[in-house]
Amino acid sequence: MKTPPAALPASPRWLPVLTAAAVLCTLPVTAAATPPAAAPPPPAPAAEPDSKFNLSLHYTTTRTTHCAGRRWGLQGSWLHRAPQDEWSGEFRTQREAIALNGSDSTLKVDEIDTFVKWRRDLAALDDPPREGASTYYTYLSPRLRRNRFGYFSSSQAVRAGAGRRFAPLDDLSLSLEFGPGLRLGRARSGENIREVVLTASSQLDYRVSDSTQLRLALMSERSSREHYQTAVATLRNRVSRHVWLKYELSYRKALPMDTLQPVGETRFDAGISCQF
Repeated sequence: MKTPPAALPASPRWLPVLTAAAVLCTLPVTAAATPPAAAPPPPAPAAEPDSKFNLSLHYTTTRTTHCAGRRWGLQGSWLHRAPQDEWSGEFRTQREAIALNGSDSTLKVDEIDTFVKWRRDLAALDDPPREGASTYYTYLSPRLRRNRFGYFSSSQAVRAGAGRRFAPLDDLSLSLEFGPGLRLGRARSGENIREVVLTASSQLDYRVSDSTQLRLALMSERSSREHYQTAVATLRNRVSRHVWLKYELSYRKALPMDTLQPVGETRFDAGISCQF
């Protein structure tokens, strides 16, 4: 029996063809082993600035067996939110005329209370990081007040401090603030007084529905001469797109740190509010 001849090596002219076929066979495997890199997610859109303005007017008449009074006032507030900052302000002016029964003289008393506040978010303190407004912030707020009662007849103050905002629900928010300040006041005796004041405040905002809003605000200012407390509950009901009915119950109390008796006032006002 003859032994079969050994396999001859491939002809040199077939080498390019075989090499190309081997490369083509390996291309699909390589493509499947290395998936394409995922496209980077699109950047989150920047938060749009939010601005609101509110203006309300109220008028009240009272009559007792001894005197009759009329009280009218104007109140406004504004709010502007940016991605990391918030500017807000409020002004309240009121005039009350009191006349004793059987007398031609009328006592007129004015009250002015206005402030501006700037808040700066401290996003570095949030753990884990939050989207949108930070839960911690600092604030700076000048305030001008002309009192109807209390130790000072008028005062100017600059307050600074820190606060924290809670938002357990989309329609509910709670802010707590605390900080020192410097106040320059004019006593009713005519003496100018400069002193340090400590301020603590809280504010609860609840949007009950698209047509009902509720706000509760508490503030306490303490110094070596006076402890001033304020509590205000405000309810707004929508009448039209920009017109609301406003009901406000307020309580103010001044506690002088001397022999003077504390003075307090509870007041209910109803009026019309325009919100933009």
